Amino acid sequence: MNPQPAPYDWWTCASVITLELFVFFVAAKLASRRVASAARQRNLWQITLLAMLLVLIGELNGVRGWLRWPEMEGKFPPSHTALVTTWNPESVEFIVPFAGFAAVTTVPGATPQTATESDSPRPRVPWLAIGLLGITALLLFRMAVAQPLTIAFRMPARRWPESNLAQLAQRLAVKMGIERRVTLARSVRTSAPFTFAVVRPVIVLPNHFQETFTAAQQEVALTHELAHLAGFDSAWRTLSHLLCAMLWWHPCVWLARRELDRANELVTDDASLLV
Repeated sequence: MNPQPAPYDWWTCASVITLELFVFFVAAKLASRRVASAARQRNLWQITLLAMLLVLIGELNGVRGWLRWPEMEGKFPPSHTALVTTWNPESVEFIVPFAGFAAVTTVPGATPQTATESDSPRPRVPWLAIGLLGITALLLFRMAVAQPLTIAFRMPARRWPESNLAQLAQRLAVKMGIERRVTLARSVRTSAPFTFAVVRPVIVLPNHFQETFTAAQQEVALTHELAHLAGFDSAWRTLSHLLCAMLWWHPCVWLARRELDRANELVTDDASLLV
C-alpha cells in the first residue's frame, strides 16, 4: 500500500490547486473579453469548468500516489526493510527480505538494541483533508437532497393538457433540434417558467400562464426555456454545482459558475430575440 499523505502533502496539493485554478479563471476571463458571441462565451466557460475538474482529479491522483496502485518494483515499505532476529554479545544478524529471498548480514561488534513502542512511527491524521472532505460532504448532501426537495415543492400538480400551447412547444422543439420529448406542466407554486431534467425534460409553467401572457409572449417564454434544453443547461448546472461542492474554498470556481450561468442566459435571450 502507498503511504498516507502527510499534512504537508495536503497543504502543498491545496496550494497548487489554488494557483492553477486561479490561472485558469484569469485566462478564461481575459479570453471572454475578446469573444463577442454569447454561444462561444458559454463554450469557453464550459471548457474552463471541465479543465478545473481535470486539474482537481490530476492533483489528487498525484498526492504521493495515494490514489494510484502501488508500484511493484522490488520496493517494500520501510517497516519491512530490516528485521533484527537474533543477537549475541559479538555480532548482530539482520535478515533483509528482497525479491523473494532473505539475505543474512552480520555486523561484528554491534550493540543490541531493543525496539520500544515510542520508536515505531505513529499514524498522522490529515486534519486538513478531513476538514475539506467534511464540508464537501455537507455540500454534496445539500445538492442531493435540498435541490430535489425544492423542485418537488414547485412540481406541478398535473400535466398541461393537450392544447395549442403543447403543440406550439413541440413545433418549437423540433425547430430548435430537440429530439427529446418535452413535457409541459403547470403549478400554482411558481410564478415564472422553469425547466429541469435532461433525458425527459419538463417545462413548468405558472397555472395562469395562458391568461396572463399574450400569444407572442407565450412563444418567447417557451423559446427561452427550450433554449435551455437545447444547450443541456441542466446538466452543466449540475456539473458546476458538483465542482463548487468539491472546491468550495476556491472563489474562482464560484465565479466561473456565475459566468457560465450568465452566458447561458445570454444564449437563451438571443434565441428569444430571434422569435
